[in-house]
Amino acid sequence: MSKLSFLKAPVSLIAGLVLSVSASANLIQNGSFENGDYSQQNYSWVTVDNGQSNITGWDIGGVAVDWHNSAEFSPIQDGLRAVDLNLNGGSGQTGTLSQTFATDAGTSYILDFYFAGPNTNFPNARQVQVDIAGSTAIFDQIASPNRDLVWGMHSLSFTAIDASTTLTFSSVDSAGYWGAVIDDVSVKVPEPASRCDFNRDGNCNLTDMNRLFAQGDLTTGTVAGAAPYDLDNNRKLDQTDIDLWLDLSAETNGYGSIGSGRNYRRGDTDGLGTKSPAHRDVDITDFNALADHFDDTGDGNPNNGPFWNQGNFDGDDDIDITDFNFLASNFAAAGYAGSLTVPEPSSLVLSALGLLAMIGWIFSRQRR
Repeated sequence: MSKLSFLKAPVSLIAGLVLSVSASANLIQNGSFENGDYSQQNYSWVTVDNGQSNITGWDIGGVAVDWHNSAEFSPIQDGLRAVDLNLNGGSGQTGTLSQTFATDAGTSYILDFYFAGPNTNFPNARQVQVDIAGSTAIFDQIASPNRDLVWGMHSLSFTAIDASTTLTFSSVDSAGYWGAVIDDVSVKVPEPASRCDFNRDGNCNLTDMNRLFAQGDLTTGTVAGAAPYDLDNNRKLDQTDIDLWLDLSAETNGYGSIGSGRNYRRGDTDGLGTKSPAHRDVDITDFNALADHFDDTGDGNPNNGPFWNQGNFDGDDDIDITDFNFLASNFAAAGYAGSLTVPEPSSLVLSALGLLAMIGWIFSRQRR
């Protein structure tokens, strides 16, 4: 789960508006840590001590950081190198990573960065603290094996309060010799886009819905740290946010205004992101996706799926009869609102037979 907890907020953090990165240049120098003096490395890393300038553009505080290649960490998110904020583990064995860059006071910016937590035996979830423009925020990332790293993209909108702004990353927990590992850092001037475009790639599609699902259990509700996922601004992520996303994305993709009944439907595993007038349906293909991933127990971790395209339509930790009921109630092999086609009579018969087969199959699973 990516959780953002605000510790203090003298800067205006944009909470209700998702932003789309424009073509503006990255204000961060050497954001992927590819450049600098790497001549003293052992097989896997260079230890860069407080005050040393080995990593071009970055200042090192605390004790030190380890500048890694891919010998022990793979895959690297961008390029060949990344920075670990922990040293050998134990009290005080961490460093900080800072850069100061030019900004315009009163202008809004978006910080994006990737972070991973190598080794699941160390603190899980791993945490990193971000200080920028007078505000402090903490981000979480589920740990992963060091040679099968799972990188999470994390974002923070901020408003500059001076002609220059300093960004600082620091480790929250010194336990474990691998801490928060940082890569692919950028700060850009954003431009407005649809609120359903969580990753600001110019599209509202399956990727965005799955990013919402990765935040936690949306049936019980999970506390929202900030934008962009909390679409109703109630500081909680739940079913309402799913419904709002289905409405907003349909409007963005040209199917009709919010409230017109032309939203994307729960049950449509493969249609999110299609643009009007492309055909949308809930059919046997969607059922097959649900059937292939049907698991009414889950693994206790909603952050790692199952996801929408697998048949999870309520954002919890399983694919069960509730998800099937969504699919069955919205079943429309001929297409649904905004993309209807007139079916042949034989198509209607096949659709009805397919729906009956779905019901029988699901209930047979339930009785096992």
